[in-house]
Amino acid sequence: MSNDEYFAATKRNMDTLDGYREIGSGDWKLDDHPGMWLECATSLKDGGETHDLIYVIIADGTAYVISGTAMDSTFEAWRPVFEETARSFELE
Repeated sequence: MSNDEYFAATKRNMDTLDGYREIGSGDWKLDDHPGMWLECATSLKDGGETHDLIYVIIADGTAYVISGTAMDSTFEAWRPVFEETARSFELE
């Protein structure tokens, strides 16, 4: 499965969540491996909302998904941590 196919399937799966809202998506690279990112939000039953940053990379037939999730109200404070964590991964 290609990166594009896997990413499309990831988006379709996320779209089944209550109150799913895509905020943005695009290309991303980890070392020499092309990948994609997705930023989205989902509704909680108590009326709150989570905010997610998801990175997807396929290397040598294995899909790697790195995700960070926070409450919408605190997401921007956590964004640098999520981005730094994703960049810290190494594929051998």
